[in-house]
Amino acid sequence: MRWGRRGTVAAVVVAFTAVTVLGSGVRITGHHGEVEAGDTSLAVQRDDGRTWQVVPFEPGTTAVVEFEVEHRGALPVTLVGLTDSRARGAVDCGWNPEHATAEGEGGDGTVGTPLPEGVELRRGDRLTITVRGEFVGEPGCLVDGQVFARPTFLADVSVLGLRHRQRLQPPRVLAWSTDPAEVAERWTHVPVAPRVGTVP
Repeated sequence: MRWGRRGTVAAVVVAFTAVTVLGSGVRITGHHGEVEAGDTSLAVQRDDGRTWQVVPFEPGTTAVVEFEVEHRGALPVTLVGLTDSRARGAVDCGWNPEHATAEGEGGDGTVGTPLPEGVELRRGDRLTITVRGEFVGEPGCLVDGQVFARPTFLADVSVLGLRHRQRLQPPRVLAWSTDPAEVAERWTHVPVAPRVGTVP
């Protein structure tokens, strides 16, 4: 019986630790967000409450996505990386995120630190994340009328030395197309996540 009680106590401790670790991380504040990609972008307020900013697809130009995150949970966390949720390996036609940095008043007061070096956040800390990338591809690699976007990033956080990954959805979404005006017009009445069979 004693071993049974010990096992139960150990299981409870392990479960509590797991919940505490996984419950600690970062989250989007919703108070700050920018997409910088020249003067010809078109902003569309969509049904997910976010602004989707459509820019012309022009290889060689740069686009920057910026948003703010804050600490979440009971434990200090270290933000150690940020990746594009849709890119799998090298991008040959589209936006290729090159690096992400963090700056703010939180944690160790870091300014412009590359995320792979790690930035610590504690209760009440906030950081501005800047993701810079270049549009790459050969002329004609993006078919007319196609549109691509990066609505989600994946953040790698470390809590008590244990790493896990979270999804972050910035308040402004970078999208690109060969015809931004047509896409912006279409997106004014097309839902972000249409039900199957409802949108052509």
